[in-house]
Amino acid sequence: MNKKISDYYNAEMMEIKLSATEYLEDMKQYDIPVSKSVLNMDYKLIEAGDLVSIVITIRTYIGGATDMSRVMSVNIINEPVGKQVGISDIFDVNSLNHLILQYMSYNKKNYSTFSTGELTLQSVREDQAFYIENNTLYILFNKYEIAPGAGEIQTIAIPL
Repeated sequence: MNKKISDYYNAEMMEIKLSATEYLEDMKQYDIPVSKSVLNMDYKLIEAGDLVSIVITIRTYIGGATDMSRVMSVNIINEPVGKQVGISDIFDVNSLNHLILQYMSYNKKNYSTFSTGELTLQSVREDQAFYIENNTLYILFNKYEIAPGAGEIQTIAIPL
């Protein structure tokens, strides 16, 4: 588990360094001052029975009007030897997709694209961030993944 988190952090660091370098080169052409790039990572530890979840939120800012927010989770069944699990190991993805789309339909103004008014969810990803707390499944989506960016990271709660 530590290696997965460490690898994720290192990949984020490499990505922000590359993006910041490209942004800096672009801005030099126009003689525009550039602020410092920022990478923030926070985590939250949640336990629900035998499931232990570490939810990691990543916020990067390179320049422009807004930051970019992403979320990941590491979920472990707390057995004598911890076993990492994904959302599809615990839940039926087709049923989840149906519940999420139903929720999004009821709140369509928050989850539709500006241009078409269509809902943007294709399917729950294999590496979808999630956790369980108080008999509720929380499914987390990256900024822009299912809603306009002003909404930041989106969370959809499904009672269990």
